[in-house]
Amino acid sequence: FIQLKILESIFYFTLANLICIHNKASSATIIIGIVLSLTYQKLFKLVADQVIYNHRDCKFKGKIARVILDIPDNGFGEIDIVVLSERHRFMAKSKNKSCIREETYVRILKKRRNTCVVKSVKSEELDSANKSQK
Repeated sequence: FIQLKILESIFYFTLANLICIHNKASSATIIIGIVLSLTYQKLFKLVADQVIYNHRDCKFKGKIARVILDIPDNGFGEIDIVVLSERHRFMAKSKNKSCIREETYVRILKKRRNTCVVKSVKSEELDSANKSQK
């Protein structure tokens, strides 16, 4: 999809150059073509970033999930969580950039797109969370 938009911006730039050659205008037409294509690309990026927002992301923040693939130091692992009877799997990284082992329970602090920032949950915190869900 992004490649299509890049090709489209190249088309507008080429069209501006053809107008310049056809009219034998000054370099102002070329500059206008460049400015239009750059503006178009920036505007597309802004719109694309806003469209990807998922209204369900807020339902994951604060929930407890289980690590199913080790989260290495400064790296990404995978977590599993069930919310509203639906099972979800997300990439995850540790907030303090430390290693979190498989089968550890973590709390989701932030979620953006398909990646969560998590921290380990202490056993006391896990017990109180289990009691509140029952």
